[in-house]
Amino acid sequence: MDDSIRPPSTTVEDIDVANGSGIKAVTVGLLVSVGCSILVGTLLGIVYGIVILVQETPKNEVIEALSNPWMIAATTLIGCLLSVLGGYLCARIARHSEYKFGLILSGIAVISGVFFGLEYSIFWNVVWALTTWGSIMLGIHLGVSRNRTDLKCLSGRKPNNISIRRN
Repeated sequence: MDDSIRPPSTTVEDIDVANGSGIKAVTVGLLVSVGCSILVGTLLGIVYGIVILVQETPKNEVIEALSNPWMIAATTLIGCLLSVLGGYLCARIARHSEYKFGLILSGIAVISGVFFGLEYSIFWNVVWALTTWGSIMLGIHLGVSRNRTDLKCLSGRKPNNISIRRN
């Protein structure tokens, strides 16, 4: 038979990809998103408070300074970045059902955020809940994208030639 008529041969390989623990993924994501946010916010407040006290500011002005809009914006931005990182780590550790674990993580993070933010108005609690949820889900999406890219790189071929078997 003439080789010019024969279709090209291809092999389909099974790639074993170990799934991570969902509990571990959510726990690590929660520690980074909520735990580190609390830690960094507390440290930032302490440092900012010391700087203000060194300037011999009266106590009532120190309390006002710690709740100024720039301080709140800085801690919110840092919290969002840590939530993105927490979501990313959650997806990378789980390697399966990433969006499900992301919703679990964001639900726990939002509930804990509301609990810790009881002294703030409902408006701020809603804003922080939405930014926390959005940041974690962004991190989950980035982690899912990276997981898919890793699968493509493992095969060394186009995705059509890959048969993925999950444990």
